[in-house]
Amino acid sequence: MIKIKLVGQKLSGNLYITEKGTYIMDTNFSKSKDTSRMSLHTLSWNNPDGEPNKALKSDKFVVVDEF
Repeated sequence: MIKIKLVGQKLSGNLYITEKGTYIMDTNFSKSKDTSRMSLHTLSWNNPDGEPNKALKSDKFVVVDEF
C-alpha cells in the first residue's frame, strides 16, 4: 500500500502527497479516508497547481495522518 497524506484543497479536488513526494488529487473531494470513495489522479508536472492527469487505482493507497 502507498501511504498518502492530505495537504490541502484546490479548485480541482483534495490534494495529497505520498511519502516519496508525489502529488495526487482526489477529484471527488471525498471527506472520508476510504480511498474507494476517491477518484485519485496524478498531477501534471507533479505540481500542486497542476491539472489532474492520469487516473490511479484507489485500492493501492491508504490515507494516513503522518508518515
